[in-house]
Amino acid sequence: MAESDGMPRARLEKADRFLRTAQLALRDGDDEGCVSRAYYAVFHSAVALLEGQVGGSRIRGYRPLSHLEVLRRCAEWNQRYTRLNAAGLLRGQRDLHTSLRRLHDWREQADYDLGKTE
Repeated sequence: MAESDGMPRARLEKADRFLRTAQLALRDGDDEGCVSRAYYAVFHSAVALLEGQVGGSRIRGYRPLSHLEVLRRCAEWNQRYTRLNAAGLLRGQRDLHTSLRRLHDWREQADYDLGKTE
């Protein structure tokens, strides 16, 4: 995809699709599929923050090198842009970074471990 102002919107549309898929998986009792798709919905939303406007700074054409890089960036955001935490956190988590980190751990468990993920 070419660098454009539409990238954050396309990323958020993808996140929305993944969230709908997570809801369907949850309804069908597929906890592993639900966790994986929910994580990727949040992951793509976080990447959209980097692709778009964050506190007046813009990283054009940003493409994450790894999931851990996005987690690191979220930690930086929490120090600099505390209003991002108003976007919603996992129950019991204090900030966007720890919420995404918890989802990342759950997604790895769901994708790679044997046994039921709850």
